[in-house]
Parts: sequence; C-alpha cells; structure tokens
Amino acid sequence: METRAKENMRTGAAIPAIDLSRIKWTCKKCGAGLDLQTGFDTDKKKWKCTECGSKNDVSSQKEFFETLNHIIKELVMEG
Repeated sequence: METRAKENMRTGAAIPAIDLSRIKWTCKKCGAGLDLQTGFDTDKKKWKCTECGSKNDVSSQKEFFETLNHIIKELVMEG
C-alpha cells in the first residue's frame, strides 16, 4: 500500500500547505524567542539575544529543517 505522500506524487494531487509559523528560533542560553525580537534576521549569521545578551549562531539552517521535517512527517501521518 502506498503512503499518501507517494500517492499524491504519483497522481499529481495537491500537497498540503506547510505552516512555517511553527518554526521558532530560540536563544540557546535562556530560551527567549529570537524570531520574536525586533530586526531578527537569519541572514545575519549571529544574533545577540536582547533578553540575556548571549550570542546565538543562526547561520546553520539545521534547526529550521529539523522542524520542517517534523511538520512534514505529521502531515504524512495524518493522511
């Protein structure tokens, strides 16, 4: 039996939209939401947390893709 994702790819069915607002960037030291801070930009590579002053590396998209993969797995399981 095909998974729903494989069936959608084979038949050309629409793939559900992914809610990227579920992807959050947080300070590694205090857990504050970096993406909620004014001017936050992943293109800056490093971000200084306005809550605790800790510098966070945001150059790696690893966290983004791990969360995205988790969301996709949830969508596949729902189908």
